[in-house]
Amino acid sequence: MPNDNSQLSRKQAALLLIAGRVVGSLLTIMTAALLSRWWSGAEYGEYRKVWLAFQALSPFATLGVPAGLAFFLPQIDRGRQKSAVGQAAVLLLCSGGLISVATIGWSVFGGSEDSTGRLSAAAAFALYPVFALPLLVTDGWLVAIGKSRSAAFFTMQTAFLQSIAVILPAACGCGVATVMGWLTLTTVVRFLIAVSIYRSEYGDVAARWDPGFLGRLLAYTVPLGLAGIVGSVHLMLDKLVMACWLDAESFAIYANGATELPAIGIVSSSVAAVLAPEFVRLFQAGRLREMLELWRSSVRTTGMLVFPLTAGMLLYAPDAVAFLYSEKYLDSVPVFRIYLLLLPLRVTVHGSLLLAAGQSRAVFAASALGLVLAAMLLGTLVPVCGMTGAAAALVLAVYAVAGFLLVRTARLVGVSWWQSFPWRHLGLTLAASVAGAATAASVTQPMGLGNLRLLTGLGITAATFVAINAGPRRSRDELLAVVNVITGQRSSRTATG
Repeated sequence: MPNDNSQLSRKQAALLLIAGRVVGSLLTIMTAALLSRWWSGAEYGEYRKVWLAFQALSPFATLGVPAGLAFFLPQIDRGRQKSAVGQAAVLLLCSGGLISVATIGWSVFGGSEDSTGRLSAAAAFALYPVFALPLLVTDGWLVAIGKSRSAAFFTMQTAFLQSIAVILPAACGCGVATVMGWLTLTTVVRFLIAVSIYRSEYGDVAARWDPGFLGRLLAYTVPLGLAGIVGSVHLMLDKLVMACWLDAESFAIYANGATELPAIGIVSSSVAAVLAPEFVRLFQAGRLREMLELWRSSVRTTGMLVFPLTAGMLLYAPDAVAFLYSEKYLDSVPVFRIYLLLLPLRVTVHGSLLLAAGQSRAVFAASALGLVLAAMLLGTLVPVCGMTGAAAALVLAVYAVAGFLLVRTARLVGVSWWQSFPWRHLGLTLAASVAGAATAASVTQPMGLGNLRLLTGLGITAATFVAINAGPRRSRDELLAVVNVITGQRSSRTATG
């Protein structure tokens, strides 16, 4: 593992975490792209359904324990840290046993024609949750004790091992059940790596058993866990409904379309994580307008990345789907385009200021609202519109949640809804992005579907956007304004909405 003795700034820590998570996300996308080409639609859909079952059940099993552990560790000595990490890992290991049984049950009763195939895959996958759930605490506790380099390295290392465990057997012609077996075996190896890191970090200290720690941990994490469950189920409800509605082959089409570009969400969430302590400090000092301006500045900066990408990807969605999953999944394009409409929301984490103010109930209420609304819209739209109805239901519900949080944020800071967000700047950014996409469309119109058109179109969209905004200096100024506030330097730039 890399040396973590030197101190890292918040910005450096965030960049390391972003790097680790982006690498993991890219490996996940690469794995899906290869499996889409190598396996039949039925096999690939079977694989995605088993993964969906695990992802849907994980929040119920973890109940926010990884986040809670990261909260408590900096407050206790190394002896108690050793005991706390061990207790949390054992707790998640036991929860993994329960989720293993539930995964098999969901695979049997979650569909009809393809349940037998999914049962064999789930059986091979059964031990995966037992060893995978304890791993969820690893990067969190490493970051909490100042080991960001080790956390990033561990994240990239485990993502690489997991991808290899899937790609190599699939490349050799193995089916879903065999791949799931190798995936489980590799997860045991990842678990042993995490144990070795734990022993390396705490081998020189004796554990100081705290019998009341688990009680305090769960008292803190259960409310967070419930909010996480509501939020997670809300964001994957459309996939859960379609997994039960569709056979494996049709679900593969929907699953490939119902994909967000992960790097954007990683950037915005990492920026929010870095800014969170500053938000708390400004709120406690009563400097609400400065807190709002810092948030608005981060939104403007991220928007200059998100909006051109959204415009370009909407235009070249067929080329993007063909590039990612091959032309046999072009039926995923309508769903993919609808999901791209979520990208503009990823300019920020909309509940950031509310959480800084301690108003977690408002964030939970927003997630609950989204879940209820998504369920109602799914029940209305899926019977009429099928796959596109499911995607539209999810997107509409997410926009409703963002709107609710924005109204509550405006009320918190004491400004109007219009003043709470940089609408004018985002409108100009959107107009420049549309102009860039229109320019790209006129140039690439004679070109046929393919990677060349995709890369050329996105390049022209980006170049036109930069030209309209008078060069890249504007983007650098926005980023510098955020960095200056974080590092405590005064910025002479006054932002406008």
